[in-house]
Amino acid sequence: MKNNYATEVKSVLFQLIHDVSNVSYLFSENPESDFIRNRKLNFETMIHMMLTMEGASLSKEMLEYFRFSSDTPTVSAFNPQRKKIMPEAFEFLFHEFNDFYPGSRKYEGYNLIACDGTDINFFRKADDKSLSDSKALLPVLTDFFIKHPLIRPDVVLGDSAFDAIHLYKRLFSDLNFNKSYIPLNSRSSLKNNSYTINNDGIPCCPNDSNLPMKPEGNTSHLHCKVPTFKFVCPKMKWTKCDDGVSCRRHNCDNPSTDSLCGRMIYIYPEQDLRAYPGTIRGTDDWITTYKERGVVEKTINHFKDSFCIANRKTQNAKTLHADLLLSGITQLLTIILADKIQNHKYIRSMKPLIAC
Repeated sequence: MKNNYATEVKSVLFQLIHDVSNVSYLFSENPESDFIRNRKLNFETMIHMMLTMEGASLSKEMLEYFRFSSDTPTVSAFNPQRKKIMPEAFEFLFHEFNDFYPGSRKYEGYNLIACDGTDINFFRKADDKSLSDSKALLPVLTDFFIKHPLIRPDVVLGDSAFDAIHLYKRLFSDLNFNKSYIPLNSRSSLKNNSYTINNDGIPCCPNDSNLPMKPEGNTSHLHCKVPTFKFVCPKMKWTKCDDGVSCRRHNCDNPSTDSLCGRMIYIYPEQDLRAYPGTIRGTDDWITTYKERGVVEKTINHFKDSFCIANRKTQNAKTLHADLLLSGITQLLTIILADKIQNHKYIRSMKPLIAC
């Protein structure tokens, strides 16, 4: 029964690819000249190959697809053909294939199909959980704080997978975090229409876009009392004036302002929390704090290994739940035994505990 279902799904996909290839001119960069000749790497074959490719080199993938035939096309022949196909071809094929299997239950508007006919297990709360880190963070943290109301951290430390615009405001306003140490995702850079900024969001000198301004602490604006970041001229120094009071003075040969103090910029983080999430990227504070993430990652990996979450061999939810409970029991027994024999250094692992 399961094999028949897999064959059916495969046949549907191949038929849709064939149908799309009949109107290949709609998805070609140059409809009048692309794929008009009957070549070995035609439109349909190219779609088939790109959907079935794995992690090997392109030459090996092509040899496997053509069953190591002596007349297998070369890599140099494949690349020009690939460039002729518009990305919309795959998007159209995806939606057509998805619509072929209508269902009352959908995941974020899409049907999820397993080729063997079984179901796919996700979080138990399917309405507010997602597989992506950025979407799972808020509901997971919310559930955690509800169950542990006495734990209230004020700093978030994560990788660039959490760099999503909607996250920052929710982290600060809903969950009361004060700082967020999350690197920027390279696919989405920062932009500012008022002044030039570098990759870390630090304003640059108006006369030299490669010269970042110096941050001067986190202060408060006198009028609205909104916490701000203050940046001063990179060539400014504190010097003693004639009255003996220290004051700012720049030594720039080409100043961008008439002020003796040099250019100053106040930034309101709440207007762009992604660029200024309570801290400034690229500063000593950021670098020092973010180094702690290494310890966090090692701890997470230890939990995953100990509780059989990492490198799991099954996708069945009941089996995973049972493994988690059994590993939790083992960990608790390890703690009890280590405490009884006064060897707390073995509290994290059962093997050295048994060996001693």
